[in-house]
Amino acid sequence: MLKVFVDYINYSKLSLKTISSYRLDFIIGIIGTILFNLVNFLAFGVFIYRFNTIAGWTFWELLFLYNIWLLSHSFYATFFRNIQNVQNYVASGEFDKFLLKPASPLAQIVGSKFYFMGAGDAILAFVMLLICSFNLKIDWNGVKFIYLFLTLFSAMLIEVSISLILSSLSFWTTKTEGIFYLIMQLNYSIAQKYPLDIYEKYIQFILTFVIPFSFMNFYPSIFILDKLDKVPFSPLLVFAAPLIGFVLFFVATLFWKFGIKNYKSTGS
Repeated sequence: MLKVFVDYINYSKLSLKTISSYRLDFIIGIIGTILFNLVNFLAFGVFIYRFNTIAGWTFWELLFLYNIWLLSHSFYATFFRNIQNVQNYVASGEFDKFLLKPASPLAQIVGSKFYFMGAGDAILAFVMLLICSFNLKIDWNGVKFIYLFLTLFSAMLIEVSISLILSSLSFWTTKTEGIFYLIMQLNYSIAQKYPLDIYEKYIQFILTFVIPFSFMNFYPSIFILDKLDKVPFSPLLVFAAPLIGFVLFFVATLFWKFGIKNYKSTGS
């Protein structure tokens, strides 16, 4: 694991040098990302204003819920998004070059390309969380700060892990674009914009125990906003949120290694 981390740092340095050569594009990209999200917030606000609350969740609580996800997603989008290109590397035969080098294939792929427009997500999400905290008068204490830090890291690992598992399928199917799009839309359109408790039990079950996107923002928000009465299944799930990402990442890396053992070059 230490070797993988060292390999990642080395490839990251090369990626950072490339980005530093295009500072104007970098700044424009961040501004564009912030404006895009602000438009989404505006549309979201108009929708909530019409209904006042959704299943007992106020406008500021829903905005807090969404920005908890957006902040963790920004780290994934910045540093780990290139995992999505594994299917393209496999289909083109380019994945072979990662296997020929002594460095970890995963570290090479992840560290070779950063998407710094994700920094725009991070900046906006951080500011919005501060605004939400002020309007909700959240009683922040040491426990909640530690819980937030751990769940943000765990949430990032959840998205990384699911991307890694889906990308690993390309070792058998070559292309995974369809299922990747389907699962990620489930995340972006259903799991993260609205609270889990508005959905039917079977959807709650899927987003908790099958594809655990709800641990990215719903269960953490339940704890921080003191809304434990909203927890489906068991209140213990709230305390599992900081751990799920680590467990899932362990499973995902095992699946990735198993996939590499079964990889056959396309010869393209």
